[in-house]
Amino acid sequence: MTVTRQPTAREIGTVFAKRVREESIARELWVTSERDGVHLWLLIDPIEDDDAERALYGLLDVLDEPFPDADFQLHVLNPLTYTSDPRESLPWYAEAIPLHAA
Repeated sequence: MTVTRQPTAREIGTVFAKRVREESIARELWVTSERDGVHLWLLIDPIEDDDAERALYGLLDVLDEPFPDADFQLHVLNPLTYTSDPRESLPWYAEAIPLHAA
């Protein structure tokens, strides 16, 4: 029997960040590890275009090949849908993944 190691949230987030940084509206990315898999939290610039926001979920395709057995979900944090800072909805244990060089 072969035992395979599950990828960490950071590993998944790092791969996703490489793709997401190409999107001009992407600002910040965090990851959490939950019972149902890895959750990716993407803060974007405020946009009113629902189709453009929905298209961001298609970016998850970049994770299918390197992590075929992993479970992950994307949460797009559009400031227009929040009454306060969207970062307040992040779990306290969320880990930031850099999108851009410091």
